[in-house]
Order: sequence, then structure tokens, then C-alpha cells
Amino acid sequence: MKKIIMAIALVALLASPVMALDWDFYGSARVQTSYHTWDSKDATDNVFSDAAADWQTQTGNNGPNFANDDDDKGLFWDALGTSRVGARVKGDPVQGRFEFNNGVGTRLLWGQWKINSGLRLRVGRDWRPLNYFYSGQQVNDAGMAGPEGAGGVISHRDDQLKLIIGEGQNLHIALVEPQLNADTGAADVDYYLPIIEANYHFAADAFFFDVGGAFASYDMEGDGTTNSPDDKVNAWIVTAGGGFNFGPAYIKANVGYGVNVNDIGMVTNRANDRNTAKADGDGDWDDNDTLLLLGVIGMRFTDQLAIEGGVGYENNSDDDGRAQGNKDDETYAFYAHLNYTAAPGVSIIPEIGYIDLVDNEFGTEEGDSMYFSVKWQIDF
Repeated sequence: MKKIIMAIALVALLASPVMALDWDFYGSARVQTSYHTWDSKDATDNVFSDAAADWQTQTGNNGPNFANDDDDKGLFWDALGTSRVGARVKGDPVQGRFEFNNGVGTRLLWGQWKINSGLRLRVGRDWRPLNYFYSGQQVNDAGMAGPEGAGGVISHRDDQLKLIIGEGQNLHIALVEPQLNADTGAADVDYYLPIIEANYHFAADAFFFDVGGAFASYDMEGDGTTNSPDDKVNAWIVTAGGGFNFGPAYIKANVGYGVNVNDIGMVTNRANDRNTAKADGDGDWDDNDTLLLLGVIGMRFTDQLAIEGGVGYENNSDDDGRAQGNKDDETYAFYAHLNYTAAPGVSIIPEIGYIDLVDNEFGTEEGDSMYFSVKWQIDF
């Protein structure tokens, strides 16, 4: 129904003599063919186990199944959700963009008003300011991104009001829909402020850097028990990153540190339960601290051939766990791929990757996963 409404609106806009705009339509078809192995190490609190049902729902393929064994393996063969069609609509002072993806829905739908040369207002669904797409990693393994989801600074797309400041459009400040992801139990959550998120980006010929942050606050009205207390939950993150070009070679890296980062919508490896505040049964809400690290190195040999590799690291710990002497919960992820441009708009990308969940906070080994993949992509 949404797509029908959008199509009707699009026809109406095209037919309107008022909208003297430049329309640029585009699309990208993407298929992933890969082979995955998962080893849960018989850990009950395990991202691979938690993601099994999501894998089937999101991809229509059989994901890891640990019902009868501690490990599993399987073939992934499907059109990716990142396949898309869309259009860029350019005008002055108004412009916009919309984009739909494969089987999921609206990726982007925003309009922008150029107030003056140094100030723009963007309204709608768009990438949030804290999206450092430094990694070109291709595979999303068992519901988890690889290094990007285990160390990258990614806050994804959301409905927002965004100010873009500067003639070079360097500073982005957004007010984003609140999205507390903690298990609130019997508590009622009151939202008084949107998520406030900002990033400053500077680029020169041979280098670039980013610095940013986000903040949100939620009031928890519990039922008066220690498992559902009244409290205020704050969530925040500070981030930085950058890169250098050395002729055809490049390096990129980012760092992020925050508290309850999934309660401001950050995409992380342990978003299922580790990056949110939680009631500890002691009459308050425990905070969760997260450290994100990502490094990428690559080189382009010709217009047709390039290589890239990366490593990601994520560390999580909570107040209650530290008080009890528990370990930090860590994740490592690695990948390497070859990017071959067979023709203009045609990419074939073989990739190998590995994700290690190491031990949980109690010292229990959590498992690992490896994949061998080829991504097939045609842009038009």
C-alpha cells in the first residue's frame, strides 16, 4: 500500500507544472552467494543462537540451527535487502530523495530546503549523522554485521529533522525519533526529548576526519519493585574517525565509546541484550559501557581491481558485572575481499570473513563463525 501511495504521489508530482525539478532515477540489484559455518560452543547466551530465528525471517534462508548440535553450516543464496531503486530530485531551493529496498520497504524518503548557502533543513527518513561507512565489508553474518557491526560507528537510517550547516555541508545535527531498546519489563517509559545526534566531517585531498556524538534520556516509571524501579536512563556516545590516502592505497579507522549505545539506536554486534540499560534487581537500572574500534586498509591496482581488509573489535561491560568481578564481553571480526569491476556498473566481490565471540562475562566460550562469499552487483 505504501508503494502504491508513493507511485500515485510521484505521478502527481511529475504532472505538476510547479515542480520544475531534475529527476535522476537509479537502481542496484545485488545477490549474495556464500557458505557459512557457525560454532556455538554450547553457550546458551549466544548471538548466533539468538540470531537463528531472525536469519530465517530476514532472508528467507535457513540460518544456524543449534537444536541438535553445537555447530551448523549452510549455504546462503538470495537477493540482498540492500538491493534498491530510487531517485534523486534536484531543484533550488528544494530537493529530495527516495529509495526502496528489496522486500523490506522504504530506505530513504526526505525533502530538503536550502535556506541559504550555509544552512539546509532536511525532513524525513535519512541516514543519521553517525554513519561512518569506512568498511566495504559485504556480508551480514547470522544477523550481525562483520567488522562494521563489531566496531564500526553505525547508527543507520531513521525519521528525523536535520540541519546541515556550512557551505561545504560539514556539520550535520539531527533530532531523531526516540528508540529505547532496553527490556523495560513492567516499567512505563516516558519520552520528553528526541535523540540528539551530530557529526562534523572534514575532507582534504589526502585525508579526512569525523568527530561526533549522540545523547538521549528516558524516564522509567516502574511498578515499585526492585525489578522495575523508577529511574532515569541516559544513553550517549562520542565518536571519532578518519583516513589517509597514499596514492592508490588507503587506511581508515574509527573509535567510539558510550553508555547504553543501543538505546540511541547504534548498530552493534551485541545489540540483542548487551548494549542497553537493564534493571538489575537491586532497585536501579545498570548502565552498559561499550567500546568500538575499527581499522580498514585497502589498495586499488587498476580501475577494475581493488583489495580491502578490515578488523573490528567491540567490548561491553555493565555496572553490575564489574561489581561482581565479571569479565568484559568481547567480539573480534575480520574480513578480506577482492573487488572486481567486470564492466561499468558490474561488480563481483569474493570475500572471506571470521567472527569470534570469545568469552562472555562469566568466562564461557561463546563461539565463532566463518564465511566464504561472492557478492554479485549490477548498478543501473
